[in-house]
Amino acid sequence: MQSGTPEFGYSKRGRRLIVMNGYSFYHKKDHNGKVRWQCSTHSSKGCKAVIHTIDDVIVFSKLNHSHAPTKNWIRGELF
Repeated sequence: MQSGTPEFGYSKRGRRLIVMNGYSFYHKKDHNGKVRWQCSTHSSKGCKAVIHTIDDVIVFSKLNHSHAPTKNWIRGELF
């Protein structure tokens, strides 16, 4: 399902994020308590990687990214 330890934090605009293995995911939508997180480069690079959480616990992940990891993650904040 997953590898690495997820870190929850915020973007420079205050949007909640998950960073795992150097890749960032943004909060896309909620449905019946399940949250879908989409790779932050989905729009710009078409990356299809996703994570689903319930109460901040990962219940599903598809981590096949089409790009290199995010390099600008420090102390719970993406800059």
